[in-house]
Amino acid sequence: MLLAVAAVAAAGSLFLTRHRAAQDREDALAAARQYAVDLTTYDYSSVDADFQRFARHGTKAFRASYATTIAAAKPGIVKAQSRSLGTVVGAGLESYSNDRASVLLAVDQEIRSARQPGPTVDRSRIRITLVRSGEGWLVTAVKVF
Repeated sequence: MLLAVAAVAAAGSLFLTRHRAAQDREDALAAARQYAVDLTTYDYSSVDADFQRFARHGTKAFRASYATTIAAAKPGIVKAQSRSLGTVVGAGLESYSNDRASVLLAVDQEIRSARQPGPTVDRSRIRITLVRSGEGWLVTAVKVF
């Protein structure tokens, strides 16, 4: 009888552990999808707020390096009066551990500019590396292919 109770308890624990791990992977993937949209969606008239929307998802070290990227990109975006709408068309986990995930994303950006009569579509592949913190999943690196 004691052996049967122990077996049921062990099976229950294994089920909960697997369910939790699956949920954690789903959470990392969902976070990366949202972060990719935040990264690729902006409007020249609100570019500071748009860039900060993405930056708040980063670790302290990432936010510091991203500030350099923002400073370099902003003048061109404002001058061209660019607007971009990012859409994730595909995403998958490249790797996952309890506190780290790497997600590959296919993102289409519809870009409009005062310099062009119609929109253009930029198809990017992005790797977002995440770490788990008390605040959820945070960005540690972004690589655009």
